[in-house]
Amino acid sequence: KKPRHNKPTDKNSLQCHRHHRFPKDFRTDCWFCLSSPTCEQHLLVTIKENCYVAMPKGAINPHHTLIVPVAHDKSTMGAFLCGNGISDEINTMKDALRKHAREVLKNDLFVFERAIQTKGGYHTHVQCIPLEYEHAYKVYGTIVLLAKKNGFDLKEVNSDLSLKSMMDAYADDDDASTTMGYFYAEVPIPSTNRDSRSRSQETKRLIFIEKQKSDRRSAVPLQFGREVAAIASERPHAIEWKACMLDLQKESELTLEFRKSFSKYDD
Repeated sequence: KKPRHNKPTDKNSLQCHRHHRFPKDFRTDCWFCLSSPTCEQHLLVTIKENCYVAMPKGAINPHHTLIVPVAHDKSTMGAFLCGNGISDEINTMKDALRKHAREVLKNDLFVFERAIQTKGGYHTHVQCIPLEYEHAYKVYGTIVLLAKKNGFDLKEVNSDLSLKSMMDAYADDDDASTTMGYFYAEVPIPSTNRDSRSRSQETKRLIFIEKQKSDRRSAVPLQFGREVAAIASERPHAIEWKACMLDLQKESELTLEFRKSFSKYDD
């Protein structure tokens, strides 16, 4: 049975969480898995039928959010590959967060997902980081340079082809020793208007698809997307998420503030 469409109230941010039934998860130590006993419920922003939005621990800025599928396990590789309407709902939430960033925060949105297995297991999530325009427009140059520095190239997606179609075309079913992973980003395009207050209405879609050997480390560092955002926003200390940790009270306050700000975009 699918969880009911509901969202937390200002009075009690956990009200909707208590009324949902969530599938069991193979890890019990993940703070943002709704079925986990260690779920940090005070960080929940809104819960939909197939996905939810939460504030991360150690956020780069007060408006940094995650979009997470409600159901995900070891076999789930990439939010944008999920079927049954899940990826559609994730895209809807992403678009709502981008609209909120532009209209309310006067920022633009840097979106990325590193869908590559790690030693501790991969938990599917999409990171959405609003950045001031003068910083958002540094993301493209920063991400291309950092990718080259790490030995991989990001390709621009110039068609409407879905990520799933691209992954299927790239897969090699004959090599059972490899697993497929990707790093995907949506990067704001600088406006031709020199006024940094002007809004960009377009993004570049970038992707790196990796055939990952079990005995080889991924070319994409675990914190690659975060490093790009931290450097572009001229906050290099924010590369390390633990350097941005806040106490529970402050996390709760920021989540409540963001929830109120985002509410009219949360249909």
